[in-house]
Amino acid sequence: MKHPTPRQLEAYYWTHIVGLSQHEAGDRMGVTNTAISNLLNRFFEIRPKLKPDIHVCKKIKTAVSLTEAVDDDIVRRI
Repeated sequence: MKHPTPRQLEAYYWTHIVGLSQHEAGDRMGVTNTAISNLLNRFFEIRPKLKPDIHVCKKIKTAVSLTEAVDDDIVRRI
């Protein structure tokens, strides 16, 4: 049975356990976002059961982040 490399495990740890974005994980590991993506793809080839199911949590297209909202609008709604 093939085992993940330490770098693949580290990429998985930062992105899926700690919850950092791939860009933030790349900064911590000293590699590019593309390298993180490649490490995670190879990791999920070895451990496919750990790959998150994208159909469980669908993205809400109408969601607005708090940085895009006007502060007055937030105060009025609360």
